[in-house]
Amino acid sequence: MKSRLLKRKPDSNSPTSPEVDIIMVVRGQFPYVKQCVESIQKNTRNGYHLYLWDNGSDEITAKYLQSLAQEENVTLHREEENIGFLIPNNRLVELGSSPYIILINSDCEVREGWAGFLTDWLKDNPNCEQVGYLGGYLDETGRGVSCGQGGSVDYICGHCFCISRKFYEEFGLFDEENLNFAYCEDSDFSMRIRESGKDIHALHLDMVVHYGNKTAIPVLTENPELNKIIENNHAYLRKRWGKYLKK
Repeated sequence: MKSRLLKRKPDSNSPTSPEVDIIMVVRGQFPYVKQCVESIQKNTRNGYHLYLWDNGSDEITAKYLQSLAQEENVTLHREEENIGFLIPNNRLVELGSSPYIILINSDCEVREGWAGFLTDWLKDNPNCEQVGYLGGYLDETGRGVSCGQGGSVDYICGHCFCISRKFYEEFGLFDEENLNFAYCEDSDFSMRIRESGKDIHALHLDMVVHYGNKTAIPVLTENPELNKIIENNHAYLRKRWGKYLKK
């Protein structure tokens, strides 16, 4: 499996080092990717570094991502095949050094001040270790049944959330040992945070529009065997969190 890292992480000792590392995994869908990146460039007041992972995208998307890599605050890594969502996010987070980390899906569009609201919430609420713009509730099988906001949600949806790097260095991110490719990693992550005694919170703000499954649906169409992986991930979730889910 060939890979290529076009630019390495910035110097964390630089006086202009960014406040936020923004992590994005891409698999084609050029119009949505372009819209997402442009909205980040326009609407992010915080100093940021954008880390992109190209999961073997089509030519037009790959060329666009390569053009972005010429920017000083962009790092691009490319794989020639799609290895999913879970591992790429874990690898990209390792490259960064900023105090805060935001994961965002490539089929999102952000509004003015979106990143600042996330980092400010963590600064102002020291027991909260994960904040995003949408939460969800799980049924006893570990499947999402409804969306919600506030601090009572079961998990923060993976299309956009923020954690501190200090917390990441102590706690890690997604579970590569028990989960594969994609699905359930966000709910598992949030429940691990709750288990540790820390809080999660979904903000009551409409700052990120998620167009939903623009990458996931084509990937499942291309690789129907992934349905088995998804079922295995859900089975692990039920095994690991069964007592919690029954409550």
